Amino acid sequence: MPMFFSLLFYIFSTSAQESPKKPEESFIGAGFGFGWIQDYPGAGQGRMRYLVLPTYKSKHITIDRQDGVKGELAEKDRFQFAVSFSFLFPTPSSKIPVRQGMPDLGWTLQLGPELRIQLTKNAFHSMYVRLPLRFVANTDFSHKFDFLDWNFAPSLRNNFYLGEGYGEISTRLELDYASEAFSNLFYGVAPQYATPTRPAYTAKSGLLEYIVGVNYTYYDLFPWMFFIGGNLYLMQNAKNRDSPLLVNPTNYSIIGGIVRYF
Repeated sequence: MPMFFSLLFYIFSTSAQESPKKPEESFIGAGFGFGWIQDYPGAGQGRMRYLVLPTYKSKHITIDRQDGVKGELAEKDRFQFAVSFSFLFPTPSSKIPVRQGMPDLGWTLQLGPELRIQLTKNAFHSMYVRLPLRFVANTDFSHKFDFLDWNFAPSLRNNFYLGEGYGEISTRLELDYASEAFSNLFYGVAPQYATPTRPAYTAKSGLLEYIVGVNYTYYDLFPWMFFIGGNLYLMQNAKNRDSPLLVNPTNYSIIGGIVRYF
C-alpha cells in the first residue's frame, strides 16, 4: 500500500532482525530516510518524502524501517504472532490535479495483528510469509478521525546475505487488499465532488495492488547502516480500476537512507 511505507514505513527495505549476521542483543538507533513516492496508489504524480527513522530492538518489541512498530506476542518454532503498525503520508488535494476540490488525504494509520511464518533460514538466506491484518483510520490530528475498516497485505519476503563486506539483498512480493471504506478514501467520488471529467464513483472492497520490491542493505560498517531500494506497484487488475481517480495503474517508489545504532 500503499506506499505502503504503502513508505508503509511498510516500504523501507528489510528488517534489521531478519539479517542473519546482525547482532541479536537489544539495541536502539536513529536514522534519516528519503524517497520519491506516489501520492496514493494509482496517482498520476508523486513527491519526495523525508522521515526520521527511530530504530529499536528487544526480545519482544521492534521498531524499524520495514515493519514500523511491531510487538511480538508469541513465537513457536516457525510461527510468530505480533501486533504491527504502519502509516501513509498525508497529501493536500490541492496538490493532486485529479482531486482538485475534494477532501485532503490525511494521515492513514494502520494497526493490527500479524502472523509470520518462517519457511527457511540459514546463514545466507531466509524466506518467510507475512500475514498482517490491520485496522485503518484516517486523521488530520485535529478534528477529523475516520475509521476505514481493514487492510490485508500477505507477502513473501526473501533476504539474501552476500557475504562479509557485500551486504544483503531483500525481495518482496505482496498482494494488497482493502475494505470498501479504505478503497473509497483513494478512489471514491461523492456526487457533490463529481465534474464532467470526474464522474461520481463508489469504490468496492477487493484487490488494491500487487507490489514487487527489491532493496539493498549494507551494514558491515556497523554501527552505521545504509539502504537503498525500489518498489513497483501494479494496479491493472485492481478492483477499482475504473475509478476516475486511478490515473496510472503502474506506480513506483525509490527509497534510501542511513541508520546509526547505539
